[in-house]
Amino acid sequence: MTVKKILIADDHPMARLGLVALLKSEWPTVEVFEARNGVEVVEAYPTFIPDILILDYRMPKMTGYDAAKEILQTNSTARIILLTMFDSIPIATNFLRIGGKGFLTKGSDAEHIIKAIYALAKGDFYFRSDNEIELLHWFQMGMTKNVPAISFTPRELQVCFKVSKGLINKEIAKELKLSVRTVETYRQQLIEKTNVRNTAELIEYIYKNGIG
Repeated sequence: MTVKKILIADDHPMARLGLVALLKSEWPTVEVFEARNGVEVVEAYPTFIPDILILDYRMPKMTGYDAAKEILQTNSTARIILLTMFDSIPIATNFLRIGGKGFLTKGSDAEHIIKAIYALAKGDFYFRSDNEIELLHWFQMGMTKNVPAISFTPRELQVCFKVSKGLINKEIAKELKLSVRTVETYRQQLIEKTNVRNTAELIEYIYKNGIG
């Protein structure tokens, strides 16, 4: 998927200016729509029809989360990145629950924003949080509480979570101290276990079934 249109929303003009500059440096011809709050996002979405949305969580009139929720209710395939200074488990899990695909803290490096856009454009997820251990525990508790037909080991969930952050097998292997072949095996086993077609569908399965 070619990134042609991106909608960004932040109530701070300087934040929008910096984000536009970053986007233009990577995609010189991209068309960017700037919104100041969630209301403007919801109003602009049907006519602008962006490929990617990057929404600040905290904005006046309507938050980025509420705007994302309203858009995803009418278009579940919308590719939305929530950019927030609040790296909290409730915000992250609630955003994933409604169908969000990307989650970044405002302290993230510019490269992570670019990586997130590329990942979502391909139909993948991109998730970056300092609360990885707590979120993994949240997924595990959700799996137990929901009693899904398919059970996942803690190691399998770790691999899935690393994949959702946009890491390749080599990077996952290094972080988890496993061989690349072992990571490849885990990934393939999970795809077969969940009867999905690819990694993107695998992560979606985990998010939908793992958060109770």
